[in-house]
Amino acid sequence: MKNWLLILLILLVLPAAHAGVNIEPYLGYLIHNNEYKSTVTSALDTSYEYSYKTPLLGARLGYGMLGFSLGVDYSRSLGAFKFKQEKPASSAASDEYTNSNLGLYAGYKFPILIRVWGTYFLKNQLKLDKTGGAQDTDDSVEINGKGFALGAGWTGLPFLAINLEYRSITYDEIKQRNGTTITLPYSLGGATVTEKIKAKEIVLSASLPLDF
Repeated sequence: MKNWLLILLILLVLPAAHAGVNIEPYLGYLIHNNEYKSTVTSALDTSYEYSYKTPLLGARLGYGMLGFSLGVDYSRSLGAFKFKQEKPASSAASDEYTNSNLGLYAGYKFPILIRVWGTYFLKNQLKLDKTGGAQDTDDSVEINGKGFALGAGWTGLPFLAINLEYRSITYDEIKQRNGTTITLPYSLGGATVTEKIKAKEIVLSASLPLDF
């Protein structure tokens, strides 16, 4: 009985001795591309591809214990960036958007200066800052979605960590300037069907992991 009480006491005290709050601000660079298809008729499919690149500022705030951590991840683009249509080629001026992402992450830090984490994004948003052409009532002022991320970092530098993260996002809601909200995929009079927008992002960042 005494042995069991001793084991229980160790299990209760040991995690508390190694637990703490984790704060990790990071500065990175995001490379993004996405694509979706619009079917105008049953015989005509058009594929669209868009891309953007932007600096990204964010932070992870969580709770860590015995190498494991769990918390909230928020990031946002540093200013507006050009949302460029790559396919079909377009000569029109690019719209400018800002990007924001909010998610929950879980990670683990190995004793060999390597750590990994995964994030489930509750909300990913592209918000129109400036339209490149003539303003229209059907301009997409907000594009919203959800997704996930997988990341890995190297902690061999003093104070800093170097990180690489892959993000996969599905945008399925578009809010237009005229107040209309479109949920993808959607049908318009039985003639137009648009798939959900699939986005892939790569983020290279440097961070400052702080444990309290």
